[in-house]
Amino acid sequence: LSSYQYASIGPLTRDFFDAMHEGPHADGTFVVAIVDSYGGAINRTGLDAATSFVHHGALLHVQVMAYLGDGTNTTTKSHAWRWALEVLRVLDDATVTQAGRRPSAYQNYPALQLPDANERYFGGNDGLLLSRLREVKRRVDPTGLFSFRQGI
Repeated sequence: LSSYQYASIGPLTRDFFDAMHEGPHADGTFVVAIVDSYGGAINRTGLDAATSFVHHGALLHVQVMAYLGDGTNTTTKSHAWRWALEVLRVLDDATVTQAGRRPSAYQNYPALQLPDANERYFGGNDGLLLSRLREVKRRVDPTGLFSFRQGI
């Protein structure tokens, strides 16, 4: 799962690390958070640009992952998924309360269980890109030949 952050991560640090600490710790299982800093050229392109990347203005991108060892039991798998959703909730809450934005995620890290996936991947704050992409999809693929579960 992934989340873009548009405000200082400082206020969420305690909640974030508490959530990370609660990750599954069974043999062969570990959790990871990758934090990428954003800025520079990415943020010089406005949302009105002809691009499918709507995360301009982000300060950080956080990707959380749980690696499960061979033969991981169902209880640990369930815990890993609950953990990932809790970390996502902490990040989403920070996005909404600190930056006043809707939660968003990187479309090249798809997660089938992600709530409102297309809005998170392509929605931005105004939803114009998602509307444009849906219109292109209707014109280019009217029969739905190129469809998958989180497709446009």
